[in-house]
Amino acid sequence: MSYELEKQGVDTNNKLWTATALIDQLSKVYQAHWDWLIFIKMAGSPTAGVEYLQQC
Repeated sequence: MSYELEKQGVDTNNKLWTATALIDQLSKVYQAHWDWLIFIKMAGSPTAGVEYLQQC
């Protein structure tokens, strides 16, 4: 997740970067999750997306 957010320009250089991202750049957090779900769907595993969501 952090790698994907870094690719989208989220600053991860502080201890509270996750909280800062959720407050200041929530749309990028949503996009990173969405991109992952699309990846899982394209991978062809019908249960991979469900397993991923259960971990959140």
